[in-house]
Amino acid sequence: MKNKPQNISNKAQIIEGIGASSWFTIVKEKNYFRIERFSIKGEKECSNRFKVKPDGFEINKPYRFTYLSHCQECTILQEKKHINFINMKVKVYGADWCSDCIIVKNFFNSIKMKFEYIDISIDEKAQKFVEEANQGKRVIPTIIINGETYINPSISELNKLIK
Repeated sequence: MKNKPQNISNKAQIIEGIGASSWFTIVKEKNYFRIERFSIKGEKECSNRFKVKPDGFEINKPYRFTYLSHCQECTILQEKKHINFINMKVKVYGADWCSDCIIVKNFFNSIKMKFEYIDISIDEKAQKFVEEANQGKRVIPTIIINGETYINPSISELNKLIK
């Protein structure tokens, strides 16, 4: 067992591998979980929010990290069940001149939510997607969260969707 660096939670677990090993932590954030991976030396390598598939993970019961793939998905073993954690995927279609788009980007940045931003004013394919999603209109921001499309949602609506 490797010595745990001081900057990593006491609850962190290690997955040891051939050539590389990493420390992992998990914390509950409302309806999601934040999983972080650290190098053996304690350097943060990734941090993402995850949804649980299937539901039923109990953070206060014993569990063991078994797999993490490039901070996109993770598997934890709890009570002889494999529980999958899927990274939240967020895309924001907008334009740099759009005040609602700027508000949405600032919101996601403030909660450290990773997202892909696509400027429809310079991406013709993205512009066509937005028009198709909005019955021929260019309504922005158009946001996709885990495959679901949301048209110009308010910050309170986004809060409900992601927390």
